[in-house]
Amino acid sequence: MLEITDAGRTLTGAFVAFDVRWDGASSEPDTATWSMAISEGDETVHLVYERREGAFVAQYVDDATTGRRIDVDENADLRDQEITVRFPADVVGVAVEWPAWKASLTVPDQETATSVVTG
Repeated sequence: MLEITDAGRTLTGAFVAFDVRWDGASSEPDTATWSMAISEGDETVHLVYERREGAFVAQYVDDATTGRRIDVDENADLRDQEITVRFPADVVGVAVEWPAWKASLTVPDQETATSVVTG
């Protein structure tokens, strides 16, 4: 069973980062999508990092409200059952101040794991 054991966020001047630790999938899944949904009211922004067949595919900020997607350069560290992904704060915009953060990990042929980030 896929499970997020810990998830967090870090806000610095230039970057917004999220980290996810998990259990129940391989230490470095060949194909996976890690994301952080940031929301306030009916507005949601997704920070997304994708790998397919062991290679980087995409890293982007997706504004679910407007449908706008902004691709950014890869900026992630993947280790044994842990990932840290960084995004330019100016691309994330005002969403960094929103109160609700929810991490997700999707691995094919397994249920998607989610975890609410506090603090």
